[in-house]
Amino acid sequence: MSNKMETVKERYSIEIEAIANRLNHMEQGLIMELTRVNMHGSLSTNVQELTKDINVLISKIVNESDSDLDGFDELFTPTNKK
Repeated sequence: MSNKMETVKERYSIEIEAIANRLNHMEQGLIMELTRVNMHGSLSTNVQELTKDINVLISKIVNESDSDLDGFDELFTPTNKK
């Protein structure tokens, strides 16, 4: 795998992991229609959320926007106080 691909996967790891988790849950049948558990969400809701998450991730990559991980770095990086 190319170095750029590894950099993108690392930088956007939180977003990629969220998409992978949702896909994994759906693959395991964890949808409201099968489990009768509201927290799993319906199939259509899960597909809508996946579509949104993928589009946001693509936009971030194309525009080289900050990742969620970058946001955490900013929160926890000490700043010099004067």
